[in-house]
Amino acid sequence: MPAKSNNANAMTRLPLGLLPLVTILGAAFTLRMPALLRPFFADDYLFLEQVRGRSLLGALLAPDPVGNFLRPVSRALYFRVVTAFAGESAFAFHAVGLALFLVAVTLVYFVTRRMAGPLAAAFVAGIVAVHYGADVPVLWASGSQDILALVFALGAILLHVNGRRGLAAATFFVALLSKEIIVGAAAIAIVLDKRPEESWRPAITRGRSLLIALGAWAALWLGTLVLRPAAGAATAWRVDAIPAALWHLVQVTLGLEFRDGKMGGAAPGTLAFGPIALVLLAVAYAAWRQAPVAGAHARPDSRPAIQGGWWALLATLPIMAVAAIWSAHFYLFALVGAGIAIAALMARAPRWTLPALAVALAVTSDNARRLDEYATAPGPWEAQSHVNSYFLGRGMTKVSNYLAQMRAEHPTLAPGTTIFFANVPPLIGWQTGSGPLVRWAYGDETLRSYELSAFTRERAERGPVLFFAFSGDTLRDQSRDPFLLKSFAFRMLLDEKPRPAGEALELFLGSHPTDEEAAYWLVWAARASGKPAVSTQLLKQLGMQAEAGSKTALVAAEHFVAAGDTVSAIRALLVARDRHVLDVAIHSRLAALCLSVPQYRRLGVIEAYVLRTLAPTRPDAWRKWASAQLGEARYEPAARSLDRYLALGGATAEEDMEVRVVRESLRRLLPGGDLAQQALHSEEL
Repeated sequence: MPAKSNNANAMTRLPLGLLPLVTILGAAFTLRMPALLRPFFADDYLFLEQVRGRSLLGALLAPDPVGNFLRPVSRALYFRVVTAFAGESAFAFHAVGLALFLVAVTLVYFVTRRMAGPLAAAFVAGIVAVHYGADVPVLWASGSQDILALVFALGAILLHVNGRRGLAAATFFVALLSKEIIVGAAAIAIVLDKRPEESWRPAITRGRSLLIALGAWAALWLGTLVLRPAAGAATAWRVDAIPAALWHLVQVTLGLEFRDGKMGGAAPGTLAFGPIALVLLAVAYAAWRQAPVAGAHARPDSRPAIQGGWWALLATLPIMAVAAIWSAHFYLFALVGAGIAIAALMARAPRWTLPALAVALAVTSDNARRLDEYATAPGPWEAQSHVNSYFLGRGMTKVSNYLAQMRAEHPTLAPGTTIFFANVPPLIGWQTGSGPLVRWAYGDETLRSYELSAFTRERAERGPVLFFAFSGDTLRDQSRDPFLLKSFAFRMLLDEKPRPAGEALELFLGSHPTDEEAAYWLVWAARASGKPAVSTQLLKQLGMQAEAGSKTALVAAEHFVAAGDTVSAIRALLVARDRHVLDVAIHSRLAALCLSVPQYRRLGVIEAYVLRTLAPTRPDAWRKWASAQLGEARYEPAARSLDRYLALGGATAEEDMEVRVVRESLRRLLPGGDLAQQALHSEEL
């Protein structure tokens, strides 16, 4: 009878002991349930296309569409399995992602409970459940890469410390093929498995299967490097990445992300009272159930704090390779270790300490979640995540709106249609590759789309062609404009894209053979593209000559300018230009005069381009070209041109205060600048 009574007590204790976990899972689900209604975004369309119409093996063998990392489990395998059961449903992907996140929180609870006890387990699981670092993986279907890596890494650690070495190694290998950011999980498992009384050698020996799995993955990663052309661009080792990555660990753990990187708070909004209250109840209940610490003066066990610290450090090391594009969700695995260390350090504090700290961290995390900015320029010391929930929400909303406008104007598209988009807004995930979003939206694998800068005649002539341009919140079809290709070419010249500009002009001249202005533009587009023979032939066709002796024409033009007759000066220089077409001085003076007269401004832009093409080492050529670009609101290329002027101009350029002022204004306006940041949270979403 006593034994039966003990078993009954154990049966009643088990559900009560898990009550904090159940409450925390409720908090996570309540907070993240809106993610179920989010659409696909950016890379999602690439991975959907990778698996569409392929068997599981075919999807795994297909080239990775991003071409950077080796992640077949979280990309090809995951997308193939989900689409096999639910089709290309964004709701289904988000539902599976949310379910996997709840599994991750559960594993966090059990790993932490084994290391530091039930109270620490409730604290760490509660923080992870509502932390803003988990927003991106749950909101984005492609966040499967982070969630699956976290789930399998935690599973491998738990299996290893429970003596299931072989299964732990297999699970760790799957985690590595989900996302390599958890590469430190093998060392973490060995650290946790080390017994107090033994040396490191036995612990490492027990972890050899994990190390073998790590070696096998490393060999596979190196062996497939040739198949991943973007791998080199995805990482960048910098000395300052080490302290930066460690600082961001502290920053993310404490939720210290603010507007403009300052203590200015986030966007006004309602605090997530419900989920935070549930976390408080869970941690408070675990604290109430915890037995008093025996012996007030007993020496506390320092192992959980040390192990948690090692966990946080080992999980942060891989982030140093991508510190320039850091985001809070990179630290989700490290957050577990940081939480364990904090909970262990507070083990002998009053019981109310951890519940209060859990609420404080949940509040600061919620403040970071409501941040209506993100880092717009790469850099390891940027004070904000490069990708966060606002980044995703902004991009998803804009893409949905643009797509609705496009479908309203073109409910269907002819098979084989190619679409070119001009002025694509940055960082909204509209255009990748050859247009997987368009093919998904219209359900037609024969469609292609490109940014205008990728224009070629071959692409334009493969079938029906459409041209769209973004303007603010509007996507307009400009295909009916007969001079569209010419205006697009003008824009591409301003953006330093001479090759696609030349191809657009060639196509335009096919239907407008008498347009001498377009032919003149093509002369310089061809020359800048490395086609001098084409350029020379076109000059002959236009009747232009390269005679010497242009000084007389320049003097005559200056007489007109002195008399206040700028228009006559321009006309005289145009006559002289046709006779002395390679004379830099004429193009220089013509550019300066035309840029100052509104009706000749477009001609001035082209003459500035000619000057910069003929005299690429002259500082004043780049100064004039920057002025032309600024007048057409092409700010990023203008900034590059001014940088070129400053590099070539030496001391004279250094003392050019007008350029310095303009360059500083551009710095503030372009990605990374304070005006660019302010523009983000002034948008209507």
